[in-house]
Parts: sequence; structure tokens; C-alpha cells
Amino acid sequence: MSELPWLIYALGSGWGHLNRALALARKAAQHRSVQLLTNSPYVAKIEPQLKIPNLELHCLLRLSLSQTRAAVHDCLSTETYSCLIVDTFPRGLLGELAALIPTQTQVCHVLVHRDLSPDYIAAKSVTAFVQQHYHQILIPGEPTAVWRHLIQAQLTLPWLSLSSTELSEPKDLRSRFRLSQDSPLLLICAAGQPEEQAFFGGLAQQLAEAFPSAQVRCLAPSCPPGCPPEGWIDHWPGIEVFQLAQVVLGSGGYNTVYECAALGIPLVAFAQPRRYDRQALRLTYSGYPVETVGAAIATIGPLLSCAPLMQTAPSYTNGAERAVSLIEQQLADFERDR
Repeated sequence: MSELPWLIYALGSGWGHLNRALALARKAAQHRSVQLLTNSPYVAKIEPQLKIPNLELHCLLRLSLSQTRAAVHDCLSTETYSCLIVDTFPRGLLGELAALIPTQTQVCHVLVHRDLSPDYIAAKSVTAFVQQHYHQILIPGEPTAVWRHLIQAQLTLPWLSLSSTELSEPKDLRSRFRLSQDSPLLLICAAGQPEEQAFFGGLAQQLAEAFPSAQVRCLAPSCPPGCPPEGWIDHWPGIEVFQLAQVVLGSGGYNTVYECAALGIPLVAFAQPRRYDRQALRLTYSGYPVETVGAAIATIGPLLSCAPLMQTAPSYTNGAERAVSLIEQQLADFERDR
């Protein structure tokens, strides 16, 4: 099999694309060189933690749309790689891959297929493009993924930021964040869009009033408006803090939903509108969807009464490990048949 690097395309403005790509890249980089192309503004915040052997980051930050298109074309045209792994958007976030991918006859193309809005798929005639130009479709735990029935599609368990054996010790994390083991933790994951942060900050105050015996904390890259500074936790990856919680509150984003599910932590979630994602649909098969703060408080009460304060060490399977093996198999078949 070729020893050329794998290149992961993970453009998208939030945490989801970046975390999912890093989950795969960290596992793949144990055996080969991996390059990761991202424009997430959060990559600068966590870059010191990404000094991983065999992993090279290409960060496209603070660029205009035209500059981003040019930078993607430059990277994909000048770098040498055996496999291009595209997260979520088959034609590229800006459509910039539509003309480039068909010309790459010597490259194996893999699509990471998170659930997508059917409106986007229909508007851009994306299904035909996927069928023609992608050798493999990996579905990272999304049972409603639109192209799950295509012949190239293979389903794995969700891809998680860390495997269970990689998690920090809960005792160390509690000490670092000054959390008591004797009272329940209500953890608000404020990982959404900037305009949503004030809602989660206000939620922290309302939960503290409703559950005075609980510890309420906001997990966010910056302290949300309305959240008291002493109630703010800044830590990545978030799954490490999730393991300390009795209940997590947040939105219906990919990482929040599947990391809570893997840990067995109840997630009370407010589905947020997204152009390309369907959070409400994701929450129909995992989590406790609510629409109002009152409904969230009513849901949390029974969950707190039955959630143990002391939990056994988490044990779960990270689908990113299986995904690396499937890509290796696909690449070997591609190179054999070329």
C-alpha cells in the first residue's frame, strides 16, 4: 500500500467538523502521515494540544470566501497524498471540490457522511456526484444518513474525540475544576454559534436557582454572557468533562449527542437550527429533546434522582478506530485495481 499521506478536508465553522476529523486523524497518524485542512476558528485555541507526530495542520483562518477557495485549491493541487477524506460536504463547503475531485484519478476519495439536509442535496444534485466520484462512504454512527443505502456506504460507531482508555482520571479533573464529588454536576455544553451563548449563560443561572444542591457549570471556549466566571470551564476535548456530569445540557450537535451516549450520560438538549444539519432529527434517537427552559428543568429532576454520583470507569468503542481500518482496506483495493 502507498506510504503517501492521507489528507482530511474538514471545512466548517464550528467544533463538529474539526472534532470528527481529529478523531480520525489521531488514530490514523499512529501508522502514517496525515494532513488536516480546516478553517475552524477553534483550531488556534487547541493547536498546542495537537503537536502529534505524523499530523500536519493546514489552517485557513480569517480568509474571505474567494481566498478560502483559492487556498483549498492550492493545498489540494500542490500536496501529494494517496487518499482524500472529505468530511460532510462532497462538493466542498463552498463547492470548490466539484471541479477538482473528478480530475484526481490517482487519488482514492472517501466521504465522511454525517446526516445532511435533503434540501442541500436536492439543490446541488449531490447524490449523482457522490455515486460517481467517491470510492467509499463512511457513516460515523448516523442512522439517518441519506446515502446509507449506496453500495459504497459502510456504517461505523460514532467517532469520538478520545477512546475510553485515553480519558484523564476523573479525580484529577475534579481537582483541576474545583468540583465536589459529593454533589451532582449539571454541565451545560455551550458549543454552538456565538449568538447562542447568551442563552446558555442565562440557563446556568436558572439551573442554579432550580437545583441549589447541584453544581452548575458551563463548558465553553469563552465564558458565556450571564454565566458567572466561577461557573465556567474551558477544556478540550469536552468528553473528558462530560464523564463527570450527572446530566449534560446542550444542543443536538454531533459530538455532544454521541459523546454523551457513549458515556451513558443523559443529554437534555435544545435542537438548534442549522443550514446543513438536522439536530432535531438526531435527538429523536438519542437524548431528551426539549424546547423551553421549564421543560428542561422538569426533565432534569427525575434524571438527577436516579443518576449515581459515583460511576464506574467509562468503557466504550470509538468508531474512528474501525474507520481507519476500512479506509486502509479501500485504499488497498483502489491501488490494486488501478
